[in-house]
Amino acid sequence: MGITIHYRGTVDDLGKIETMDRLRRKNDLRSERMTRRIAEATASGMSVNEAFELAMQEEGFSPPSREAADGDERLIEDVSQKQPWLESLPSHPFDRDSQPSRSDTHPAVTEAESFLMAAMKLAKEERDTSPFVSILTRASMDMLGGVVQATSDDFSALTHRALAISQLKRALAGHAYARGAIFGLRSAEVISQEQSSAFHDQLESLLGTIHQLTEDAWA
Repeated sequence: MGITIHYRGTVDDLGKIETMDRLRRKNDLRSERMTRRIAEATASGMSVNEAFELAMQEEGFSPPSREAADGDERLIEDVSQKQPWLESLPSHPFDRDSQPSRSDTHPAVTEAESFLMAAMKLAKEERDTSPFVSILTRASMDMLGGVVQATSDDFSALTHRALAISQLKRALAGHAYARGAIFGLRSAEVISQEQSSAFHDQLESLLGTIHQLTEDAWA
């Protein structure tokens, strides 16, 4: 005898679940295409960095910001010091000299910061192993920078809604780069399956957070 489970959520809840399922499926297909494209490109003689950027461009994403890339080496060397990466980001609520705002305790910022610090820890340990480590670090900075800017104020003003939507697109692009980099690191056996799963779990949660913020900004 079969068991039927009845979902008691609202229509809006069901809509959100369906939207997140579509996003996950879309990202899974994108990652599969990127993995194949990178393998083809490196087999033809391209470097890993060139192949990765080509795959991202074919998926419609711009490369991570070069401003973040320029500071990678200094940031990785100083990762054990007191949050040196804050200097590479625009003024935001973590800066004690900045005007306090709701982002001081916004869970989206905490979540993105946690992912960045995990990426920075990996960068310190594996800095000479794979170019995917640098890509992951830069992508993590883009995610955090986008989320920080998007949550720096509420969505009552139209101008901030527009800014938030733009910055969340930046965060989403960083998310795609980070996910691709994790696949690359696991494929190259730079990280273990356990590490890969932990990163992917964080990225899945971040994707939901970015989606919710975008929905709020458009509301």
